[in-house]
Amino acid sequence: MIINSNGYYETAAGLVLPKSARRPTAFDFFAGCGGFSLGFIQAGFEVVGMNEIDFSAMTTYCVNLSKQPLNMFWDTDKRGEELNEFMKKRIFNKNTNKTYVKHCRDKYYHESEKLTFPTLPGTGWILGQEIAGKYYPPVKNIFVADIRNLTGDIILERIGMKKGDLNCVIGGPPCQGYSNAGKQDINDPRNNLIFEYARMIVELQPKTFVMEEVPNIVNFRTPRGTFVLEEFGMILDQGDYMEFSQFCEAQKFVPKSNRFRKIKPLKNMGNNEKMIYEKKTITNYQQKLFN
Repeated sequence: MIINSNGYYETAAGLVLPKSARRPTAFDFFAGCGGFSLGFIQAGFEVVGMNEIDFSAMTTYCVNLSKQPLNMFWDTDKRGEELNEFMKKRIFNKNTNKTYVKHCRDKYYHESEKLTFPTLPGTGWILGQEIAGKYYPPVKNIFVADIRNLTGDIILERIGMKKGDLNCVIGGPPCQGYSNAGKQDINDPRNNLIFEYARMIVELQPKTFVMEEVPNIVNFRTPRGTFVLEEFGMILDQGDYMEFSQFCEAQKFVPKSNRFRKIKPLKNMGNNEKMIYEKKTITNYQQKLFN
């Protein structure tokens, strides 16, 4: 619906966009089955890529939000082989000689060709919307990889964008180690993945980012005794994404809902001894992965 003479329109989700401009873009980390991406797509965004390490979740994502042909990337030869075997069992008949992905390699990353699938991708939600007369851009770039093996340079090269081009980076790092529904193990290795998410924000330099986490993370500390969110904010600061003081200020704005009613802003954010964050570079990444 056009709402003014300059050509701006309002989406069903309430997002105001210029009629002739490209949709705002987003990249989804820890994408799972695609819930976060789906919400952004419905709000008017184009999700240009996603990262997920679990094969089953990635397959569900592709069924609903991707469309053939698409680009698929993986971080190790072993993961590519396991992915191929997984797809043969899930998609192809037992007697077929076809392969789901073609192994190839260049100087940066393992990748597939532009794939034409015999079935599945694009046969779910996105197809149902087209049948109903609604078009949503499919997610074309699928990174099946451990986020610790990814760099912003690799992602940007593969999706054909530059640092700062993305309108938003979205993601929900694993919450099992923080949730009061679990053991709340301070040494749970999954807890550190939130810092990898911060690293990717720094390396991609999106115009904004969104992170989904359990409420209890606000009061959770690292084994070093610092608040998890404090270290998250320091990574953003040291990576020249945003000042630490701005991140602390943002803690004052808590969503108004019953779920968050007991959460209070951290009063001593920034007063603890902070660890120096070691940034990854494309050089040491390549040396580690391709030796």
